[in-house]
Amino acid sequence: MLPIDTNNFRNLRRSLIEHFSRDELMALVDDLGLFWRDLPGDRRATKAYSLTMLLKQNGRLADLLPLLQSKKPNINWQVMLVDAVQEEALQTYCEQMSNLLVEFDQQDEKLQEIVKKQTSNILQEMDGERKGSVLRFLRESGLIDNVDIFETSSVDLSEANLRGTNLTETSLVKAYMAGANLSKANLSGADLQGANLIRANLGGANLWSANLSGADLSDAHMWGANLNKANLYGANLSRAHLSGADMWGADLRQADLYRAYLWGVNLDGADLRGAKHVTAKQLTLVKSMEGALLPDLRRHIG
Repeated sequence: MLPIDTNNFRNLRRSLIEHFSRDELMALVDDLGLFWRDLPGDRRATKAYSLTMLLKQNGRLADLLPLLQSKKPNINWQVMLVDAVQEEALQTYCEQMSNLLVEFDQQDEKLQEIVKKQTSNILQEMDGERKGSVLRFLRESGLIDNVDIFETSSVDLSEANLRGTNLTETSLVKAYMAGANLSKANLSGADLQGANLIRANLGGANLWSANLSGADLSDAHMWGANLNKANLYGANLSRAHLSGADMWGADLRQADLYRAYLWGVNLDGADLRGAKHVTAKQLTLVKSMEGALLPDLRRHIG
């Protein structure tokens, strides 16, 4: 079970005690459809604690925010509540998925449909850090290997923080990961066909033999990445920062390299036949391209 951020709850309770009189707190409880007398404790501080714990247990923390903002608009309740609400939602999601794994076989179509829907919904509510937590949970539970979760535009992993995450041989076909932080992640053998990785940070990532065919890597940061034997057939690498990347034996056929920065790149044995918008100037920047199959530069002047 994932822990709820206790600091957020502590700050919330302190603020309730500091800014709400007993009568105001009673009115807040009434507005939430609860009964003051049913909350354990006699003192206002104890009631505030009981209220937050009851709302957490019943998944109703989100109900607090509009009420607090309307009653005490000069206080930034958003800062205290949003993280707690997201953490609560993440915990509930992981618990639900874990229970489903007990109830259903992973090949069950009903399970797959539920996972797709619930994952799409939860990702819409999460910040980048917790999107990363969702993906790590899916990998660790094995769900990501049995359900085509990401083959729909409604599944949003944009800005997900996956720095240093082990995603070896993970299926991320057509995943929407624009702006995601995948720096130093292990994506060796991962299937990223058609993935949207616009502006993603893949600096120092291990993409050995990864399938990135048709992926959109425009404006991506890939300095020092290991792209040895990677399949980049038809990938969009326009304006990608590839300085220091190792691309030995990479398949770059039909890839778009418009203004891609290739300083210090190892292209030994790479296949660039049919690569688009490659210039002689770009190739003068590479570290090595021994045995590489090059495009016809006469077709890409300038």
